[in-house]
Amino acid sequence: TTKGSTIVFLSPGQVHTVKPGDGMRGVIVSFTREFFDAGSEAATRLLLELPFYFSPDTEPWLSLDPERETEIPDLFRQLQVEYDQARPGAVEVLRALLRILCVKAARLHAARSPAPRANRADALVRGFQLAVEKYFARRPSLAPYARELGVSVNHLNDVVSAATGRAAGEHIRLRRLLAAKRQLLHSELSVSEIGYQLGFKDPSYFSRFFRRYEKLTPATFRTRSREKYQQEAG
Repeated sequence: TTKGSTIVFLSPGQVHTVKPGDGMRGVIVSFTREFFDAGSEAATRLLLELPFYFSPDTEPWLSLDPERETEIPDLFRQLQVEYDQARPGAVEVLRALLRILCVKAARLHAARSPAPRANRADALVRGFQLAVEKYFARRPSLAPYARELGVSVNHLNDVVSAATGRAAGEHIRLRRLLAAKRQLLHSELSVSEIGYQLGFKDPSYFSRFFRRYEKLTPATFRTRSREKYQQEAG
C-alpha cells in the first residue's frame, strides 16, 4: 500500500519471495518456537492458535491505519531497540514484546474479521496441520494423529484430502522433506544424523525417501544447493 504499514506473517517453512518497491522499508522479526515459548505450555498454545499461522482460510497479513493503529509499529521499534542495545535481560524483554505483539495483532484481526461459523471439518484439518508441525519428526505415520484428534485414520485422510487436495500422509512426508532440505542446506550435520533427527532409523531409507521427491541423493542436493547459494551471493 502507499500509506501505512502492513504486517506479514510467515509460517515455518513457508516458501516466499520479497520484492521491495521504491521507497519500501521494513523490519524482519525471525524467531523459533523454542524462543517464543521458553518451555511455557501456555505460550506454545498461544503461538499455535494465532490465526495467521497454518491457516488455509486466513490472509497472513494485516494492514495498519497509521492514524489509529500505532501500538503495533511502536512494538516493532521497541524490539529493534532492545535487540540493538543488547542490555542485560534483553532476551526476556524481547520474548515478552514478541508475545505482546502477537496478542495485539490477533486482537486487531479478530476486530476486523467476524468469527467464522464453527465447522468440524475445518477444525479437524487445522488441528491436523498444527499437530504435523509439532510432531512430524516423531510421528511419520497417520495413526497417532488420528488417535490424538479422536477420529479414524480413514476419516482423517478423507477430510484432509477433500480440504487440501492432498492425502493426509503426504502432508507429513512433505513436512519431513522440507525439514531435511533445510538441514542439508543450513546445518553441518551428516546426512545420517539428519535422517535420524527426522525419524529415519535407516540412512538408506532416508536416501530413498529423499530421492523419491528430489530425484537427487541428500548429499548431492546439499552440494548443489550450497554451490548455487554461493554463486548467487558472490
